[in-house]
Amino acid sequence: MPMPSSDAGDVESLERASLSLAAARWVLDHPDRQVDTDLWLLEEHVGLDHDGIQRAAAQLEESAAAARESAREGSGPSLLAVRSNLSSARSGFFTSAVGSLADFLRDQGEEVEELEVS
Repeated sequence: MPMPSSDAGDVESLERASLSLAAARWVLDHPDRQVDTDLWLLEEHVGLDHDGIQRAAAQLEESAAAARESAREGSGPSLLAVRSNLSSARSGFFTSAVGSLADFLRDQGEEVEELEVS
């Protein structure tokens, strides 16, 4: 995965990719559940195993670290969502979530504590 620059579109791309990866982990851990993967997962995350998720998370964490170093004012909440999503993707814990990941989990019928980020 290429390292993004620091503009807002790149932060949004990181947030989308981290959401997709967290959703991929949830799908992997819940094989009996039906999920609209076209809606929630990027193509490159469909069908990843645990090792693939860990590798993808490491790549995204490197990209997020680079984005944090040169982030513009106002991108902090999005970068926090990236960090939270990647934590869920790595750990498989989904009891609390930020933003769109909380929406995904509720769509799957999960009870989740949504953390507010401002």
